Amino acid sequence: MFPAAPCHPRPQPRTPLVGMVVGVVVVMVVVPLLPPTAALWLGGCDGALGMESGGIPDTAITASSSHDHIVGPHNAR
Repeated sequence: MFPAAPCHPRPQPRTPLVGMVVGVVVVMVVVPLLPPTAALWLGGCDGALGMESGGIPDTAITASSSHDHIVGPHNAR
């Protein structure tokens, strides 16, 4: 009658655990191979800005207004 259809096993669905393990392995293998970036360098974030020493004159400092009383210029440091 009809030719026999080839018998292909159904692919098994991947469980969430398998996907998570694959993701962790990819991160563990790929991330160390990436070059470091200077965008993550935080070494200069704690230095002086020049306000206390007078390096930035008072005339160069401005403030802006805000609709929210909590974040207005009067609360600036």
